[in-house]
Amino acid sequence: MHAIARLSAAEFTARTPDLADLLLDAVAGGHSLGFVRPFGRGAALDWWRARTAAVADGSLLVWACPGPRGLDGTVGLAVESKPNGRHRAEVVKLMVHRDARGRGLAGPC
Repeated sequence: MHAIARLSAAEFTARTPDLADLLLDAVAGGHSLGFVRPFGRGAALDWWRARTAAVADGSLLVWACPGPRGLDGTVGLAVESKPNGRHRAEVVKLMVHRDARGRGLAGPC
């Protein structure tokens, strides 16, 4: 059984290719994520790489669920940086691979 886990900055960097593949699958599957087709692997890699600094400084927290093809899913929390918002965060880019959808609690994550 796989478990969803928060990625450290090093894990995030190492999993960027898997994150890009998951993003490609989500866009191809019609997820409403703010991307339009055609959308290539290079663009997906660039999008994730642009988030590396935010993950490293803790302003973006990313969780991922490993699966048989790389990652079955991911979700992020964008942490508010303003002093009056330390208790707030925004859920960003929840993605589930098409092959992992519809499993509910029976799935590995």
